[in-house]
Amino acid sequence: MKRKFLLIILSLILSINNYAQNLSNQSINLSSVDYFFLIKDKITSGEKINQNDWDLLFNTQGYKISATSSMRKNIVKEMMVTAYDKNLKMKRDSILNISVEENLKNTYLLLSQMTLSNYIDYSKNEKKLRQFRNKYDFSSISELSYKRLKSFLINPIDSLIIVPTINFLCYEPDAQSKSKGIVCDFNLFFKESQEERINFIAHETFHKYRRNFIDIKFINSNVVLQQIDKIQDEGIADLIDKKENLIESIGNKGIPESFVKKYLEAYKNTPQILNEFDSIVNSYLKKQINKEQLESKVSNFFLSGGHPNGYYMARLIEKAGLKDEMLTKMYSPVDFIKIYNKAAQEENGYIFSNDFITYIENLK
Repeated sequence: MKRKFLLIILSLILSINNYAQNLSNQSINLSSVDYFFLIKDKITSGEKINQNDWDLLFNTQGYKISATSSMRKNIVKEMMVTAYDKNLKMKRDSILNISVEENLKNTYLLLSQMTLSNYIDYSKNEKKLRQFRNKYDFSSISELSYKRLKSFLINPIDSLIIVPTINFLCYEPDAQSKSKGIVCDFNLFFKESQEERINFIAHETFHKYRRNFIDIKFINSNVVLQQIDKIQDEGIADLIDKKENLIESIGNKGIPESFVKKYLEAYKNTPQILNEFDSIVNSYLKKQINKEQLESKVSNFFLSGGHPNGYYMARLIEKAGLKDEMLTKMYSPVDFIKIYNKAAQEENGYIFSNDFITYIENLK
């Protein structure tokens, strides 16, 4: 009896130590935000920004993690100058008026418009943003996000729930989970409620947690699996922080209205989009297209990294009472589609063809 009691105490101590260690691994980095405002002030006052200024900005943690390509850096530089130089109104208007259809065909234009729109919003909220940066208790969110994710998962392994470093920066209204931590637009975080912030950090932490279990070599061996992995990863994570009414989750966050409309359309049209995805794979199986054509057609097939369609599928699975099964198999893209098909049969959703299911099963 005494030995059993000691084992319980030991288990409790280890659990507490793991919990404390996971929280201690978490930190907040605001250096990118601080240097962004320094450069913004220079541009607004008419000072010329030299290459050393830009180099210092891109050496801050948030930009160092996220703006790794020359395209990303050029967008930040060009849109900062365009947003804050008083003499560039015509250029601002020109970029903001580009149609969403044209944008979706050009990543540079899409990111430029979203970034410019957000930078203009920074000016509107600047006083409140600066106060928020100095007064908000950023460290308080870590423990609550940890608990939120733990309550969402099925039989979680506590030692693997590690809230990453949160690196704030200023770019398009978005957040991403990277190998070196979370990167998040500061204005987006500012606009969220405390509950939304907790859920958002839990969402991004889920991506890190899930990476411990997936077979990345297997997933990357096939372009179809890669796309399924995206909708599975984002769909499940979106159950943590998205509301049933999607406009409440993505509206009024600095995202251009035209893109919000396209996002909502993609969500609504998920059955047709899944049907098209299924049809492309079947065209390949019937030798109507070759492997190169298959890869070209399905690469980046789903809008916004799979968010709207993945969320639709995950919600359908939840509605059918299969959420626990989905979470238990969260590491397997093949099982995600099979569980979705079971849910779709019950909820009158689009059902993937037998040939599609056989194809992905045989990839194992």
